[in-house]
Amino acid sequence: MTGLNKIRFAYRNLKEHKLRSFLTLLSIAVSIATIVSLVIISKSMVRFSEQIGRRLGANRPP
Repeated sequence: MTGLNKIRFAYRNLKEHKLRSFLTLLSIAVSIATIVSLVIISKSMVRFSEQIGRRLGANRPP
């Protein structure tokens, strides 16, 4: 099977299985959004805990 035939085969399958293709793309988008959200939340929590530590004097020099 040549490269062009593989592309045609893939395109034909995408056209014939529209719902399955849509659901696959939707799940990929949700997964990426979840990972980005978790990274943002974790970085925010680190910054927040550093601010709390400074306010409580945990980072005072000896």
